[in-house]
This record gives sequence, structure tokens and C-alpha cells, in this order.
Amino acid sequence: MRNIVKFVIHPLKGTDTSTEIGELKLPCNFTVNIEGVKVPLNKVSAIRVALSKAGLPRIKIHKMTLEETVKTDSNGNEVPDQVLLNGLGFHEPATETPCLNDIEIWEIDNKTEDVHPIHLHLVQFLILDRAGIAANVDANEAGWKDTVRCNPKETTRIIMRFTGYTGKFVWHCHMLEHEDHEMMRPLIVG
Repeated sequence: MRNIVKFVIHPLKGTDTSTEIGELKLPCNFTVNIEGVKVPLNKVSAIRVALSKAGLPRIKIHKMTLEETVKTDSNGNEVPDQVLLNGLGFHEPATETPCLNDIEIWEIDNKTEDVHPIHLHLVQFLILDRAGIAANVDANEAGWKDTVRCNPKETTRIIMRFTGYTGKFVWHCHMLEHEDHEMMRPLIVG
């Protein structure tokens, strides 16, 4: 068998200064380059000013909810029935209808007791904060993403720009059981 990669591990010389993965945090001064403008991710107002200076469109803010409905089973117990995005099922008319090149911030309020990995087709986004605190964004969540972890009873904010394509897409919870119980919505970019 031929070796492709070989790792050679030597004993540590000196003090271990590495940080445990669970302790890594996104610095509050983390910036991203949007159309040539460096923008601090923890300041929405700064993002708006930077976009205005660059002559880019205003940011649209959408408030989203992750919800769960219950039903009564044959024994009279309440059991989960549907998990919904914005209280709507998949076949309801689209409520997320950005235009091409729109910049949007989605404030995703998870009202459930579960963590939901929310995935958007077509677009990548940056995670701004959780519960209004940029430090609540883990280091591995820095940079462009297409899926975000939405913690129970917490609001997660993401920012994105819809570029490249128009048409019908979806956004949904990446847990198959939740997708199958209506936690998927149309996303139409015009």
C-alpha cells in the first residue's frame, strides 16, 4: 500500500498555548469585506452605513420564527404534530421573496425546545450574533455558511446578499424528520 499522507507527531516542547475548540470565540472586532467595505459583524448600524457609503441597497430585516404545533393522540396526550417556519407549511404561498442583489438580515427566533440546523439553498450568509451577542457565535461559524445552528429559545441573526440566480428555492431545517413535518418553506428570488 502506498502512503499518501504521513503525520509525524513529536513530543511537545514547551508550554501548550493552544485553545480548546469549545473555548474559541468570534472576536467582537471581526470584520467582513462587503463590496470593498470592511464591516464589523457585531454592528448592524455600521453595516448599514458602510453599505450606504458603497452605494449598495438598504438592508431588509425579516423576523422569522421556528415553531412547533402539537396534537392530541388517542390517549389524550399532547404530542408534536408539525414543526413550522413562520407558522406556515411548505405549500403556503412564499413569504421570503427577495429581489436579485437584495441584502437581508434574517432574525430567526427559535421558539421550540430543539436545536434546528437551518439551511438556505442558493445563498451563503454570515452569522451576525445569537441573542444579540456577537461573542455567542462560535469560531467555527465565522465566514460564509449555508447552514446555521438555531439554539432553543434564542434568536440567531444572519446576513446575506441574493446574487447570481433568480427562481424558486427552499430554506428548511436540515433534520429530515422536521423537513418531513413541514419545516421547509419556499424562497423565491425575483
